[in-house]
This record gives sequence, C-alpha cells and structure tokens, in this order.
Amino acid sequence: MKQIFLKLGLFAVVLSAFSLSFTSPALGGKTLPLGPVIDSLQPSSGPVGTVVTITGSGFTPTGNTIHFAEGGMSGVNSSNGGTTLTFEVPYWISSCQFKSPALGFCNPPARLVTPGDYTVYVVDGNGQSNSMTFTVTSSSTLPLPPPPR
Repeated sequence: MKQIFLKLGLFAVVLSAFSLSFTSPALGGKTLPLGPVIDSLQPSSGPVGTVVTITGSGFTPTGNTIHFAEGGMSGVNSSNGGTTLTFEVPYWISSCQFKSPALGFCNPPARLVTPGDYTVYVVDGNGQSNSMTFTVTSSSTLPLPPPPR
C-alpha cells in the first residue's frame, strides 16, 4: 500500500489509501487514526442472520454506515468509545439501501445473500475504513423477509 509521510513541526501525518493518521510527541509518540479503522470481524464467518461485531477505532458515536457487499445498513451507533459496531448479516442486499426514497425507483433489485465472501467496510463522517471479508456459510431456510425496495 502506498503511503505519504509528512513532517509538520512536531507532528507526523501519514496518508494511505484508506486512512489518515498523525503522531504527536505530546501523546508519547503514539499514532492515532483520524478515520475509521476495522481491526476484526467476530465472527468472520457464519450463516445469514449472524450477529457480527466489528472491532476497530475511529467510529463516530452515531451515523456509521456499514457496507456489506453493495448493500448494508446506515445510522449505526458505535459503542465502547467508538471501537465497536454490530450488525446482522442480511438476507437481502441492494445498493438501493442507501438511496433516498425521494429519488424514486431504484435498479437493480435486491439480491438474496448466498454462501460466499462479502466485503465489509464502514463509512462515517471521518471517512471510509479499510475493508475485511465476511464469509457467509449458508443461506436461510426460514421464510424470508421481503426484499428492500
């Protein structure tokens, strides 16, 4: 991953493809990310309906958007001082989940989540996180909720 290092007086700033961080002598030389960072998904695999905990840093208290492939959920609140988010692996995904209803019809339609690998990342007011992979091991055999519109 290409990184750009800038030395600004006592501070060092690092820009990379997914994050911005700074280092300060006042913080004992500790480097802090300025945007969201995902460290782990627990669990990292499971069936549709699994509750997943995202552990990391830099999540805003409110208004986090968790992307699961092209779908996901918005308005997610963090806990533990901005280090934890949780979501349930959805039955359906669609890019329309982030579209304003005022904009009208959305295409393509929702698609059923089937076994396979799905990219997970977070977007909040501070930027976009790195991505991690969640592996769906099985689809639901229960009656499905209707797809999002």
